[in-house]
Amino acid sequence: MKSYKNLLYTLALLFVSTTFFAQQVWPVQVTGSTIPPRSLDLAVYGNERSQDLIFNATLNDPIEAAVQTRLQLSVEQNGNVIYQTDPNYISPLTLTQFQTQVIDGSILNPYLNPQNLVGANFTGTGSLEVPEGFNKICLEVYDLVRNVPISNKFCIQGSFQLNQPPQTLLPTCDDMIELPETQNMTFTWAPMHLGSSNSPGLVEYQFELVQIPDGTFNANDAFDSAMDVYQTTTTTPALLYTQAEPQLLPNKLYAWRVKAFSSMHPTSKLFQNEGYSQVCTFQFYEGELENVNTNLTSNPAPTNCEIFDTDFGPISNNESVPTPLVASDIVKVGYFDLEIIEAFGDAISGYNGTGTIPFPMLNTKLNVNFSEMRVNSDMRVYYAGNIEAALDQTFYVDPVMMTPNLINSTINNFYVNNLKDFFSNGLGANRIRSQLNLANPTAVNLPIGLDQDDAPLIAVIGVRFSPRNAYLNLVSWKEQENNEQLRFAATAVQSTPNGVKTGAHLVVLNEAAGTDLVAISDGFQLATVIDEDTQMECNCQGYKDLILGKALQINPSILVREDNDGTVFLNVNNTNASLENYIGNIEDLPNFVVNSLPDFVFKSGSGRLDLKSDEKLNFNTALPAAYQLPDQNNWRGLILDNVRVELPEEYNFTNSNGAIESDEGTLFIDDNQVAFGQFSKSNMLSLENGQMYSWAYSVDKLSVNIVDGQASGAQLEGGIRVPIFSDIFTYNGTLENNYFDEINLAAEVPETSRNMDMWKATFVPTDASFIAARLKEVNGDRSFFPRGSFSGAISIQLTD
Repeated sequence: MKSYKNLLYTLALLFVSTTFFAQQVWPVQVTGSTIPPRSLDLAVYGNERSQDLIFNATLNDPIEAAVQTRLQLSVEQNGNVIYQTDPNYISPLTLTQFQTQVIDGSILNPYLNPQNLVGANFTGTGSLEVPEGFNKICLEVYDLVRNVPISNKFCIQGSFQLNQPPQTLLPTCDDMIELPETQNMTFTWAPMHLGSSNSPGLVEYQFELVQIPDGTFNANDAFDSAMDVYQTTTTTPALLYTQAEPQLLPNKLYAWRVKAFSSMHPTSKLFQNEGYSQVCTFQFYEGELENVNTNLTSNPAPTNCEIFDTDFGPISNNESVPTPLVASDIVKVGYFDLEIIEAFGDAISGYNGTGTIPFPMLNTKLNVNFSEMRVNSDMRVYYAGNIEAALDQTFYVDPVMMTPNLINSTINNFYVNNLKDFFSNGLGANRIRSQLNLANPTAVNLPIGLDQDDAPLIAVIGVRFSPRNAYLNLVSWKEQENNEQLRFAATAVQSTPNGVKTGAHLVVLNEAAGTDLVAISDGFQLATVIDEDTQMECNCQGYKDLILGKALQINPSILVREDNDGTVFLNVNNTNASLENYIGNIEDLPNFVVNSLPDFVFKSGSGRLDLKSDEKLNFNTALPAAYQLPDQNNWRGLILDNVRVELPEEYNFTNSNGAIESDEGTLFIDDNQVAFGQFSKSNMLSLENGQMYSWAYSVDKLSVNIVDGQASGAQLEGGIRVPIFSDIFTYNGTLENNYFDEINLAAEVPETSRNMDMWKATFVPTDASFIAARLKEVNGDRSFFPRGSFSGAISIQLTD
């Protein structure tokens, strides 16, 4: 009856589509609506704003009382799909005849999950953060069984634009304010979202005021780590700061900003820069303004060993120096003093020449060369083609060779070894900071070594001065216990006469093997690694600390990388988690080989790791029935849900290019071994294409199971057409190596009756029957050569 109904239903649809071709009629009608403002982060519609994005689906089929469906969500821009529901994700939804199903955030929530979204053409990964512009959020309903659309594609559309954050007004940036007798000042800012096409509605403002540390010039860098002074929330674009609030002090640098957010939808992404305004600074002064040091021509250099901002500040270039530069003239270069030795040129085209610059941090004077240097009437450099410390020719490096893609080959072992010899045996023994004296009138060339007891020496191989800053090139090295030499370098480290920019560091140029292994279990280890993230921190005294990375790895006695037999490291997606007790996802796994299965290659990009003893992964749904945990509560290990296995090349019976590779399967690695694996590949070979010598055969399914680090061979299931039988024999066999290292297929014959038309008979095999085949290569092609043994009972049907 149901088949008859389906036929009528199909004929009805065909009639409608051919007769009324101008308008297609769908069994399910979808409509929808959304409530602004439109968030660029769609996740909020599945949680806090579950009623703000709604679709309605109505089943208008006159025959079917109910239909099992699935939803297909897509996000589009300019007619192109950006993200869409992964076709592998299915959450059945039953629609009832003539009843409207409301599809709100409670139903859409799993569809608004990046794990269930893919990119255009069903490739790549999805995201819930949509780009700015005119976007569409579309929904279609698919028949769950037939996997075809049965509804119209309805799209909710609109302008998804971020609003501009507030603009600070008073006090103005870098304002100098006379300290009032009574604390009473007003902070104001301008709302920039008014009139927006995606207005956030009622807006609140979070006001923040901090005190910036002394010696800091870039308030943006220091704001989040600065000392909090006052914070509040207001609905008006102004704040009165009175005596009731914390007292503000003279000669202290304060910074303030405001953050705008929607009162009704605080978690929605509606503002640029997360709603933050620019950071503005101001300072109180007492008495006359002239008492506050704002004269940039005599701005004293900060004495800090580490400083947030080394920039000297703006420099006037309105009036050039009126007289030519001569020997012994002192010219200001940012915070530094340049004493002229000789100069050639003029004030208009600039001066070329040589001089010396005292550098207290290096405890000496540096010989410098300059070109196209232009000086204003305050004897301050406002432009220079180049001002650079002289460097011994042996260690000269072309600046082009210090770029990221070339520096490793430039600062190579040969260069570093020359530096080591220079400071230990050559002239460099007298160019170490601890051996130098700034009072010595003799200036020196680079390199200069920054040394500390029992710490790597850091060599300064370059100093370049600009009108507002100074930049250092640094090189260092460190010997490893395995006699490997690590090379470190840094370019353009900003500096003042007395210190370097906070966070200054050298990066490692060459990688080395992990050291200091700590066993978490027999299967997993915590390693100290040296990779591209390894840093040598430094300050005005030189070496400060060596920042090494920590990484989880699988014990190489269990498995290794396929490409280089190296260690398989586990890249965790939560970098803030404790690695010793990590539980969660891991990413970017390389292809690997299990040591007990050297001819099998495993491919997996991600997995789930559980190293905790008191919290468990939710892996029950992925747990195969064949893998029984001895004690699930104490299980620790790695689960790979999307792993594929590449069989040894000699197993390739299809003559296809490359090895046979399974579909995605599951692999469990517990505390000490590869405990279990389950892989398969369906519909590999049809009866029309499979030829086992003169017998036709099919491979309907290939399976590979791994138990305790050992594979049970490749199991094949399919059919064989044996010439003496009229029916196709089904078989279940195993590919395995024999004593002579040959690949054989040993297949069981099911004990079911088979026709033998040539003899007008039937044959019922016993369990002693079998089919065997040897995989041989002939003229470059691999093929099975079969043989069979059939024991059983033959029943011959004779007539008159």
